[in-house]
Amino acid sequence: MTNALHRSIAAIALSAIAFAPIVAGVSVLTADAAYANKSNSGSRGNGGGGDIGQSSEASSDNRGQDRKIARQEIMDTAGVQNWGAIASELGELNKANANINARLNSSDPVHQALGTYEMSGGITTAGVKAYIDAKAVYDSYIAGLIGQTVTDPNTQLQVIINADNVGQYAVSFEEYSGLSPALIYAYTALATLNGFREEPLTSGAIDALNYMLELEEPAVN
Repeated sequence: MTNALHRSIAAIALSAIAFAPIVAGVSVLTADAAYANKSNSGSRGNGGGGDIGQSSEASSDNRGQDRKIARQEIMDTAGVQNWGAIASELGELNKANANINARLNSSDPVHQALGTYEMSGGITTAGVKAYIDAKAVYDSYIAGLIGQTVTDPNTQLQVIINADNVGQYAVSFEEYSGLSPALIYAYTALATLNGFREEPLTSGAIDALNYMLELEEPAVN
């Protein structure tokens, strides 16, 4: 990713991410199990070299059941009664159902943004919260530097830190926050997707997006 793209992504406001109410007692990470179920479905043989047709039919049934369970877990997490509510919220991002070649070869900016998010490995709702919390702490750190006098390491002159030069003397967000590069990359890619929307994605929609893109272990920290 180019520096220019990094800067354009980073410029998106943190308020671009919102969270739907989570059902009491349900972890925001319950969808992770669903991704694993989806990935593992149909991977086992029948162990006895039986009829291939029967094995394929059973595998198809298992995949269908796994898909149903995965979607139900996502709906429970989001606190909605049907998948249509999530699909409606996703809107154009339902293009995530397309195959990867469609995203790689498309000139559609939504497809391209979905491809970038897919390559990032994705992020969970917990990961989004971790980023936002870390960014708030970092912003406080930056604000605390304004007005301080420091010795410039290059010129050895005394310099008063202001909004224009603070970036020269502050520790980078990546180093200060301790967040993994994978999480930061995934968050900025998700923020780009939110840039195509009038309303930010809720937690259920983020889980559904990860599910449709078959992202099994989205970044958490």
